[in-house]
Amino acid sequence: MQEDNIRLLTNKHAGKTCYIIGSGTSILKLTEKDFEPECPIIAINMTISVIEKLKIDNPIYSMQKDATKKNIRRGYSYRPERATLLVECNSSSVDLFPDYSPRYVFNAITLRPSRWGASEFSANCALKISEIFGCTKIKIIGFDSYWENIKNFYDEASGFQAPKYMNQLKRMVRRIKEDNLNVEWVK
Repeated sequence: MQEDNIRLLTNKHAGKTCYIIGSGTSILKLTEKDFEPECPIIAINMTISVIEKLKIDNPIYSMQKDATKKNIRRGYSYRPERATLLVECNSSSVDLFPDYSPRYVFNAITLRPSRWGASEFSANCALKISEIFGCTKIKIIGFDSYWENIKNFYDEASGFQAPKYMNQLKRMVRRIKEDNLNVEWVK
């Protein structure tokens, strides 16, 4: 197992907005104008292939938390061309692209302690990494399948009950509220 060295990036992007990119189809509409200059972008798994095609100078991080060699063969993961690689030490993703540099390793269990451990939602890990970066604002983009549910989660009076598969999203929204994060959901 490789050493957890994500803390080396502490305050690297202090005071900036961090963009966390999910895998919804809306990311195909992103352009260079959608990102403030010099602000970091964390693209989750294969979304990095879309972000790297944009002509931007922003620092880009490719989070391969759930990636496996099998998923690469299936097209679910992608070797970044220029992004900094972020891999999770307690999953098979830590073995991906061992020659790739720069790369940083994080431990989902210590990053955001919870009973879900290494199976924690990738976006929750990205939220914590944006805090390590020192970012003061977070924009979450491309989580299309959650969009309507997100509005309901924020409206507790709606009585909305998510299906079981939405538990990860519920934890994410709870975490945003508990940690008082300055988050904007963008579709």
